[in-house]
Amino acid sequence: MADVNCQVQTPPDAPALTVGARFVLHCEGAWPALDAKSLELRLDEADKYKLKLLSFQPDGATADLEVVSYLVGNHELKAVQLTDAQNSVVLGDLKFTVASVQNPQEPVKEPFPPLGPMTFFPWLFGALVALLLGSLLVVGGVGVLRRRHRRRLLNEVLDKVYQSPPAPEFYRELRALTRQYLFLTDPKAPSEGAPLVDILRALNAHFRVFLTRAYLVPAQRLPTARTLLELAPEFGPESEELRRLGQVLREFDRALDNEARVRGADLAQLVRLMREWVDRAGARKAGSA
Repeated sequence: MADVNCQVQTPPDAPALTVGARFVLHCEGAWPALDAKSLELRLDEADKYKLKLLSFQPDGATADLEVVSYLVGNHELKAVQLTDAQNSVVLGDLKFTVASVQNPQEPVKEPFPPLGPMTFFPWLFGALVALLLGSLLVVGGVGVLRRRHRRRLLNEVLDKVYQSPPAPEFYRELRALTRQYLFLTDPKAPSEGAPLVDILRALNAHFRVFLTRAYLVPAQRLPTARTLLELAPEFGPESEELRRLGQVLREFDRALDNEARVRGADLAQLVRLMREWVDRAGARKAGSA
């Protein structure tokens, strides 16, 4: 540890030191080799805003330290040290007076009492910036995860090989079921002995796969409310198509929640509602093409 003597030099264009004004400590002594990039003034916590190092300019046995003070008052700092990672230099005791930049005859009137220059700004500003950046990262990360999850759900359907476009494929699957189970289209045909729950699940799956392929919404995995929300831009939030689609999907939800009570007439009604909606949606697309 080396000792040097320092003198406070007031800026030549200013009669006194003021808050935020830069001034120089001119120091003489035996200087060790110092790393200017890691230099700092070591002060007590209560004195850390009284003196701050801005630059270090050595010149042989002398050196000029450009500093600044952010607190008004008569300051007397004991055994101030200039340190880097390897060395420490004692600048000795420093005495200097820092005046306010305000005119004492015409002080600025503030609505709230001052908090003291720089006593709150660094940590508060840093906390706000960290909070903002953290929020942006969280929002961005959630958005990326949602898009990936949505794409994965879509690919469960879109990666499969189909014989026809969405609507023809839907009608083909529906015809296969109605030919096998006549009661789905013929009210006089009996439904006794038919696997009603399996038919219900198959109809629900075919319809939701159609929605997924036709409108690129993972309806096969999304709940009804979310499916309708994602399809609202396609049809319009108040459109008749969206209202009828909600009716079909909710009928499926009620039937699936009470599979043990499902009847052949319930499935026949679902087939009718599905077919009417796909016919209507297809006519709408053809009219807008």
